Amino acid sequence: MKKISRRKALLAILFASGLLHSQQPAISKAQSKNSKTLVELVEENKKLAKEEKAFYLLLIANEYLSGREISFVYDQFRNDVKNRSASPSSKVLAETIFNFAQRVASGDNLAPTTQKIPVENLKIANLTIQSALTKIELPIKSSTDLQLLFIASRLFKSVENADELSRCHEMLDDALRSCENNRRSDKDMIEAASSVLCLMAYGFIAIRIEDDVSPKIEPIKIDNYTSDNFIKAEKLLQRAAAISDKLPADNHNRRKMHRDLALWYARLGKAELAAKEKEILFNLVGLKDDSILYPRPVGCGHLVWWERWNMAEDPPYVACGMG
Repeated sequence: MKKISRRKALLAILFASGLLHSQQPAISKAQSKNSKTLVELVEENKKLAKEEKAFYLLLIANEYLSGREISFVYDQFRNDVKNRSASPSSKVLAETIFNFAQRVASGDNLAPTTQKIPVENLKIANLTIQSALTKIELPIKSSTDLQLLFIASRLFKSVENADELSRCHEMLDDALRSCENNRRSDKDMIEAASSVLCLMAYGFIAIRIEDDVSPKIEPIKIDNYTSDNFIKAEKLLQRAAAISDKLPADNHNRRKMHRDLALWYARLGKAELAAKEKEILFNLVGLKDDSILYPRPVGCGHLVWWERWNMAEDPPYVACGMG
């Protein structure tokens, strides 16, 4: 049920952002043999930018891997990819792609392990991912393309295409190391590289540090991980932190990287390592106070970051005032 609800949550985001218009009925007619494939419809839509085409194709491939009937997936996407004329804002597209990448990293995009995915679904998904890959410009120069490449690599793993998976890993590694070694990497690329490394780490130890962690709730300690997975995840997160350190000290994402890493270590019971990350954060913010690890809620879902506040007296949450 959890995976199904998260899938619905992603689709809800897509509908709200205008990336999909509406869901088709659950009972769908079989695709006509003479009708064009979804890949062809995406390819022919001249109003879609390359990254949008790649996103659509990866989203379609993901639906095949969820175990949906091929005819259902066709009906769900046909009209939208054929008739879409207005592109979403770059911010909306970036946020939606990142949310999709998080689902793929966690494996929440896949069908339940008890459900066998039809061979035909795997074949069509594989071809659709390959088509998406042709829309990603190389060498990787944009944050969007980097995250799309990460998604493609995870989907290739799901269809067991070892050759394409290896190729994606090589391209990802080249892009990440280029960002690490280039002193002039731009802000968006630095933040994207850091986020992809964090997503990769999530694949080894599934801990997600939320923004609105409450200081009054004792964190659940995670101990069901192997030492090998810890080493791999930590190495990726430390690489992400090192890349983030290319940004100015007052950059929100640089500070948040060290904050999240401190809480990540704490969740794993690594008190000394958590303390080390806290000190880095304190130096970046210019405040030595644990309260800056927990942004202060001010209502309607808004948070105030990097300010000292009295966690013992201030309410953990403030009413929105909208009823």
